[in-house]
Amino acid sequence: MLQGKFHIAFATTDLKRIKAFYGGLLGCPEGRSSTHWVDYNFFGHQLTIQEVARLERVKRVQPKEPCTQ
Repeated sequence: MLQGKFHIAFATTDLKRIKAFYGGLLGCPEGRSSTHWVDYNFFGHQLTIQEVARLERVKRVQPKEPCTQ
């Protein structure tokens, strides 16, 4: 089980839609914000969502051999 609080940030191309989902549908309280980003109290954790012009997909790279500690 997750202990403590977390902070997660991600990008979107539609901040208005994000605000409608997290603020409107889920009822998360909005924290600080500007015209291009918003913070939400996500059930005691912090979400930061930034608006970007476009999203780029990146290739996922799988290691050839498993990592050992």
